[in-house]
Amino acid sequence: MFALRPCDAVCEIRCGCRENLLCTSYRLGSRMLSTSRLPSLAEVSAGDEVPPAPRERAGADPTRASKSVFARLVPWTTEASPSTLLNRRQGRIVPVRPGTAGTQYRVVSRTATVEGHSKAVLSVAATDDLLISGSKDRTAKLWDLQTGSEVRTLGVHPNNVHAVRFIPNSHLAISVSMYQVRVWDLRTQECLRVLQSSGQVNDGDGGPAGSRQNTVPFLETVVNAAEVDPSGRLLFTSFGGDVRIWNLEKWASFGRLIGAVNSPRSEVSCLAVSEGPDGLPQVFTGSRDHYVKMFTTSVGGEGVYEAMVDFTPPHYDNVTCVVPFGGYVLSASKDKNIMKFTLTDYKRDHLELNAHNSFIQGMCLVGGHTERPLLCSVCKEGTMKFWDITTSRRFKIVEEMPKAHSEAINSVCSNRYMVFTASRQVFFSSMIPQPFEFRANSMCIPLILTFYFLQ
Repeated sequence: MFALRPCDAVCEIRCGCRENLLCTSYRLGSRMLSTSRLPSLAEVSAGDEVPPAPRERAGADPTRASKSVFARLVPWTTEASPSTLLNRRQGRIVPVRPGTAGTQYRVVSRTATVEGHSKAVLSVAATDDLLISGSKDRTAKLWDLQTGSEVRTLGVHPNNVHAVRFIPNSHLAISVSMYQVRVWDLRTQECLRVLQSSGQVNDGDGGPAGSRQNTVPFLETVVNAAEVDPSGRLLFTSFGGDVRIWNLEKWASFGRLIGAVNSPRSEVSCLAVSEGPDGLPQVFTGSRDHYVKMFTTSVGGEGVYEAMVDFTPPHYDNVTCVVPFGGYVLSASKDKNIMKFTLTDYKRDHLELNAHNSFIQGMCLVGGHTERPLLCSVCKEGTMKFWDITTSRRFKIVEEMPKAHSEAINSVCSNRYMVFTASRQVFFSSMIPQPFEFRANSMCIPLILTFYFLQ
């Protein structure tokens, strides 16, 4: 039984009871439980007025008026509908006026910006004629570099499009969002297949897109990275700590790379594929547990493969990108360092300590078709650097652009003439490394693109 006692001054301090507020305190041992209730309308005196409910400010967050407190924990965003995303005005490439501040550098210059996405661009890939971009606005866009215009918006995805790639020796491209990899026919701009992380294959684009999807279905996992081999026959997609191998000629998954991570809770964070000296695909994986590994597969990709090489020492943080180059492989990480390993003895040949002041988010080779390509690296603070990696064992900075973008650079890629960087916007840049000779009349691309010229 609980003993009731009237509320006294001590209780008034503890439970905050006031006039017209009935309060009862229950004491059980040394613990006190106080309950209170507001007076009913009948208990309010005739001279008192009930204060009106506060009016909602125009344009205020509607979740604040919700009865559920959990609804207020969700950020209020104006997410565009799928029809709005598909019917948005066509994107364009805007040239930069000559002499604009921040576009001229010692050896490079920027001349154009791509406009069309409503949110930050997360990934770009390019050929000599086409560019594809993936964005946080759930769309991928195809651009014609000869006309300088948008070709088409490639569907509405379940969430952010964080990876896009062209498939060599074909008219196909892929876009990655959450657990899905969509394969597009660039001739018709239609989705041919939807490859899921679990190995399931669906024809078409899977039906009309709905609202943004934030949960991954059962037995599926987020595809963090996807790469295509140089022949265009095999597609490699991350699957947790493993890598799934797809045969694009048969539209099926026949193989897997296992043991790409050392920790059971880690995941594959990046991939790179090159052709080995024996003509077989060489796959390089970077993981969130700081390691870089190398696999060799068959031409058809059938079977289960274990890592041939575990490059040591590892990075100190998540590996963000891997770039194979001749007899070497370059890796970058959130630890701000770039490592160079040889493919002969598989030892570290060079460590570029603190290559950037922030997380390194992407690397690519510029002028990869020449004998002396440059390495381009970008970071989270918006800095882009060009490195000479061929003339000596150490890296030499050729050009540093501290504010290539005002925000984080999420991705970088190149073709034979240009470098493309992705942030809130996409910048076009062209760089012609020596000793390659640039002839203006040999390019069919108009001067609305950004060109980085070596002096």
